[in-house]
Amino acid sequence: MSTLTKPITQPNLRRRWRSYRDVVRVLVIGNNPIELGEVHDHLETLKDASYKAEFAFSLADGFRRAVRFKPHMVILDDNLSEETLSELVAKFKRDKRTTNLPFALLKTDNYKSTAVAGFKEFMLKKGLTADRLSRAIQSTMQAQI
Repeated sequence: MSTLTKPITQPNLRRRWRSYRDVVRVLVIGNNPIELGEVHDHLETLKDASYKAEFAFSLADGFRRAVRFKPHMVILDDNLSEETLSELVAKFKRDKRTTNLPFALLKTDNYKSTAVAGFKEFMLKKGLTADRLSRAIQSTMQAQI
């Protein structure tokens, strides 16, 4: 099986979740570099967990990076249109290399429904801290198991 068609595997979550031995790869896709920069800063400030983040700013770039980077989960920014979010999730679910990836939505407000695009987990941008981001990543990945 070539590396391009190998499915993305989940990290070993049976061990203690926050471990320096387990680097959790997170792909963040959005179109606002300032807000995504805040997510990057939060991931960098976490001392007791090891995250490696990759950022993409378009649908095609996000899918390319997912295949190359092999993330354990994907965070999507709701600044992308609902149509783009639905299209992106559908593209990830169709491809066997990315079909098992869990998704979380980074939302500006709590007024729009997340069920439309198929998201079960979301986090609000307002009041987002490093610890809340880490807990959201943890719960998203555990919900996938």
